[in-house]
Amino acid sequence: WHVPPGDLKRLSFAFVSDDGMLIIISDHHQSSGLLGNLKQKIVIMLPEVLKLVGDAGVRSVKVDNASGVFSVSGAKTAGGYATGGAVDCGAVRFDLPDAPAAVWASTLDGETFASSRRILVSHVTDARNTGTILAENDAAVMTAWGKPPVLIRVGSAGIRLSVGAASGVRVWALDGAGRRRADVPVTLSDGVVGFSVNVRQPFGATFHYEVEVDR
Repeated sequence: WHVPPGDLKRLSFAFVSDDGMLIIISDHHQSSGLLGNLKQKIVIMLPEVLKLVGDAGVRSVKVDNASGVFSVSGAKTAGGYATGGAVDCGAVRFDLPDAPAAVWASTLDGETFASSRRILVSHVTDARNTGTILAENDAAVMTAWGKPPVLIRVGSAGIRLSVGAASGVRVWALDGAGRRRADVPVTLSDGVVGFSVNVRQPFGATFHYEVEVDR
């Protein structure tokens, strides 16, 4: 598939997985933080993308203009973005008490959430280089890229992940290389895994968590 060059400058963000891809295009590029003001966004679903999303078992894609919440509900991939509060994405539900973020979960073994043994959960706030300069308050124009180290916005989230019948579960916070660095306290009740995530970890910042389910 092809995106006209004139549209590339309006690309706000994309979620990509082995099973499918969603592309969000902003008409005005009025972004703020990670994903920006979703009231200014439209969803572009090209035919080839629709097929890939269908293969991932996605059942619904929603943009709530009133609340600025974007969510995707699927059998293998689910998640969304919000500036705060509780969001229901089907198999994944999350609550953001202190910072806007995208929260995403995808199975790593090609199974559905109800039968998967390994699931990747991502909680992404915002990141920018040290010394980045933005020309406008809505962060629409960047006048200086800055340089490392990258500054990551601190934020937390409560996660509830529906995994179906399970005899046990473990969750690890991962470092940038995908290595298990810290155990995360977790609960399991009636097929729902509950745990809290935080960008700030003893080993440094993290966006990613691995969930291992015993069947």
